[in-house]
Amino acid sequence: MSRTPKGKAAQTPPAAGREPKARTGSAAGEAKEPKRRRRSTAEFEERIGYRFKDPALLEQALTHISALAGARNRAGSYQRLEFLGDHVLGLIVSDMLFRAFPRADEGEMSRRLADLVRKEACADVARSIDLGAAIRLGASESNAGGRNRTAILADVCEALIGAVFVDAGYPAASV
Repeated sequence: MSRTPKGKAAQTPPAAGREPKARTGSAAGEAKEPKRRRRSTAEFEERIGYRFKDPALLEQALTHISALAGARNRAGSYQRLEFLGDHVLGLIVSDMLFRAFPRADEGEMSRRLADLVRKEACADVARSIDLGAAIRLGASESNAGGRNRTAILADVCEALIGAVFVDAGYPAASV
């Protein structure tokens, strides 16, 4: 993940659960932003029961492409972490099924896996932790109801799993 140098705050995603605020040029307004972001992030971390060693991973996991300036900045969105999280989730659930059903054949475990890791199941988990409120969306996506869209909730849920995996490995992600 690329880090934005100081003084380039316009490219930094907004804090969890809030839309980007208009730039006023006020140094006082800019000084308050990191404190609010930390408080919002801490509240979300408390809700999910995990504290990130690298808060930038959480910020990236919660950032939709629509919240970023410029379409070329895709790597700053949750998409890469979603890719990883999808596979980590598959491994975690596969491991759980393998251990829980020692007599099940591959076909039965595959069916169970498909039921457990489907988009709707991930979105249900996202709703249970109020993930929609923490997602950073651009104004148009937010106005279109993006915080409640099953596909976005599922994708960000997977990105969150990927972020925990990168931050602390398999044991933390599998909890």
